[in-house]
Amino acid sequence: MKIKEITSQHGRDFTALFECEHCGHTYRSYGYDDDNFHRNIVPDMECPICKKKASKSYRHLGTKYRGEEMNRKERSRDYAVIIVIATITLLVTLTGALLKKRIKKER
Repeated sequence: MKIKEITSQHGRDFTALFECEHCGHTYRSYGYDDDNFHRNIVPDMECPICKKKASKSYRHLGTKYRGEEMNRKERSRDYAVIIVIATITLLVTLTGALLKKRIKKER
């Protein structure tokens, strides 16, 4: 299957007309406008008529939102993940330093 036309979109949720590359069957369905959906989900969709999936030469659409166009909620989530990773890294580093200091004292 491939996306023939996105008919409406609200944020990253969209409605589209999907078309089978093999038999030409079209149907309307929903999707989510992110890279995973376009790269992995759409080409793996099976046509309800001929039961075939996209060919290996399938070329995906890009997302509507890129880089700076990400909405505030997604950016906040990404910042939260970065903060958690930085905190864990700091804790591991400090723990390692304290263990080294303790080992030196015990010698």
